[in-house]
Amino acid sequence: MSGETLQYRCGPLHGTIPIRQIREIKQNQYLWAGLRPALGLHGLVINYNRWDTIYLSPAQKEAFLQALQEVNPQIVVE
Repeated sequence: MSGETLQYRCGPLHGTIPIRQIREIKQNQYLWAGLRPALGLHGLVINYNRWDTIYLSPAQKEAFLQALQEVNPQIVVE
């Protein structure tokens, strides 16, 4: 994470997500279809823009969520 963007990378998958566009984060879930640049089974499903979804599995989930909510306090965490 750098400033206003969330950067992800796992092998050939990489990209950025504007943190202000993140709407919702679901904890301890698994995304069965879609973009999954993470290998863990109990990660975070992040909904951003209108229909985009990504699955991430950060090492320190609580610190990761706090950092995202500092930039965008309107993120709904379930």
